[in-house]
Amino acid sequence: MKTKSIIFLLSICLLGASHCCAQITRSFTTPVEIREVAATQPDVLTRLLVKPGSVLQAGQIIAELDNSVLRNQLLIAQLRAQSNAAIHSAEINNESFQLRLEKLGSMLDRGHANPAEVEQAQVDADTSSAELQLAQEKKREFELDVNRIQAEIERNIVRSPISGIVTEVHCKPGEFISSQERKLVTVVDVDQLRVRFYLFEDTVRELKTGQRVSLLVGGNQTEVKGKIEFVSPVVDPDSGTSPVDVILNNQERLFRSGVVCYWPTSNEKISENSMATATRAGTNQ
Repeated sequence: MKTKSIIFLLSICLLGASHCCAQITRSFTTPVEIREVAATQPDVLTRLLVKPGSVLQAGQIIAELDNSVLRNQLLIAQLRAQSNAAIHSAEINNESFQLRLEKLGSMLDRGHANPAEVEQAQVDADTSSAELQLAQEKKREFELDVNRIQAEIERNIVRSPISGIVTEVHCKPGEFISSQERKLVTVVDVDQLRVRFYLFEDTVRELKTGQRVSLLVGGNQTEVKGKIEFVSPVVDPDSGTSPVDVILNNQERLFRSGVVCYWPTSNEKISENSMATATRAGTNQ
């Protein structure tokens, strides 16, 4: 009973000292971006261009689904879109009918043609003009069809939404990507790391977004400058703390995600084992 009392009192003293003198909050680094890259639709995976550890740039191709049918359709659509035969034929007919209408109109003025012939020539000319317009619209439709098929092909090409590193591959070429499970790879951006702390209200009151702060990172507690990304306006009534997010520049990849990180309110480095040492000392008594 005496030993438990000593441990309890020692813990209270350490916690009080932490709050009043050298408040340190322990957290862990996390990537600023984690993306589960998925296929847009169910199909067979034909190409996979990455593996765990691959370094990607935003927009870089990761994988490709089966596009064989679409590529054949694209060839046909391109041939139709490039052909001007229908328009050329319609232009010849329209020019012929327009010329005939002009001649009959001139003959009608001189009394060498009857009105019925002129009316029929007018109908033929109008019809040929409509057929020419239809041929032009059909060509435009073929061009749009090319764009549509190209867009469908692009949908089957999976690109990385962010710059980062592939940490996990969830499928292999030849596998069918179902509508229930379309996840292909996991990509993380560790060029910046985010750390969330829960700080006492009196500490948070002095912090601002964009402010530079010093953190202690890793087991050796390396001092690193970070930038405050978010200061919560809400205080948890139970703990008296507010979440604060800090961003660390990690472009040189000095730290891994999941590394321990401390927020000190003094320049002293606090050992992780301080509480454990105190507890063992109380127990031995």
